[in-house]
Amino acid sequence: MPHSGSPAVTRPGGIGNRLLAALPPADLDLLAPERQTVALDQDAVLSRAGDEIEHVFFPDSGAISLMIELANGETVATAAIGREGQ
Repeated sequence: MPHSGSPAVTRPGGIGNRLLAALPPADLDLLAPERQTVALDQDAVLSRAGDEIEHVFFPDSGAISLMIELANGETVATAAIGREGQ
């Protein structure tokens, strides 16, 4: 599994995760001790169905896709989360 954490935040006007950047400073400060910047390889698996969730990721760029495997073995993206938090 890739290294845990979530990207550092750049306040509005920069390039950061918009969901985190929208938090009040006091709330963002509560997350600071646990926040880490990590680089993820394309196609990195963050968790699998049934896994206990150990880390929360807030993308700074790119997107995280929720994938499902179909009965025929193909995989399909069912959702994508980007730096806007959606």
